[in-house]
Amino acid sequence: MLALIRVLCRLGGCGFLAAALVVAVVDGSKMIAQSSLTFTSFGDFWATIVGDSLTLTASAGALPMSAAFTSSSLELLTYLPVFMVFAIAGLLLMWIGWPRQTRSLSYV
Repeated sequence: MLALIRVLCRLGGCGFLAAALVVAVVDGSKMIAQSSLTFTSFGDFWATIVGDSLTLTASAGALPMSAAFTSSSLELLTYLPVFMVFAIAGLLLMWIGWPRQTRSLSYV
């Protein structure tokens, strides 16, 4: 069962890394076309895909007052480029799914 979870984590990690590569190529082509350094932020990407769910959640008071750290880290996440968020998520999933090495006495 643990092997299946590791395989799924590695597969998801490869998917996120592939998505990061695609988004980096799209952002690169936008930079060449506009002749300026521009990146798509994760907040803009999220607003395009899901809508204004982040602002609705924050304005409705769904986050408790003790979750100030969580809300500030989510706010920081919205300013990061999309390819960076996908690459970090992909590398994290690949690291979680990486098989553990067992040490053996090979010199005996």
